Amino acid sequence: MFNVKNVCPGDPEFAELKRFTADIFPPEEVVPEEAFGEDVPPYQAYYDGDIVVGFTRLRKAENFWVIFYLAILPQFRSRGYGGKIMDTLLSEAGDIPVCLDIEALDKNAPNYEQRVRRLKFYEKHGMYDTGYTLEYMGGRFMMLSSEPGVVARMLGENDDMRQKSEAHGVKIFKSR
Repeated sequence: MFNVKNVCPGDPEFAELKRFTADIFPPEEVVPEEAFGEDVPPYQAYYDGDIVVGFTRLRKAENFWVIFYLAILPQFRSRGYGGKIMDTLLSEAGDIPVCLDIEALDKNAPNYEQRVRRLKFYEKHGMYDTGYTLEYMGGRFMMLSSEPGVVARMLGENDDMRQKSEAHGVKIFKSR
């Protein structure tokens, strides 16, 4: 049985999920806890029976959801769990757009093929390239969204969003 549990700071599983995050993601992509301020989002642990197979970490922003992490533990990859998680997240979000970022497609990157596979995975599960790129923590990332045009609309309607992002060291620019 596939189910999900919110795991908050102080819960016994929280430290384990933080360790999984550090093991799976490159250090430059791990958001320091203090960067979340007082509003530390919980992890969502996904279980098959009583075994954790993956996790997400997301937060509701002004009028959209942001996925910080979506990961399947290495021993459970290529079994459909990532797709189940994405489908669950998008279904639960309903009409509220979901945004995330992935490493930009750079043909010179040593993991270029992995980046292409990651983009195809997200596209298969309802995400679109927004045409915007983020620069933060020393890297470049493509912005994806469940709703085409949502980022352009949000940035056009709310220059405050760009200013808040830049105040946190995140640059947003049009990539195409």
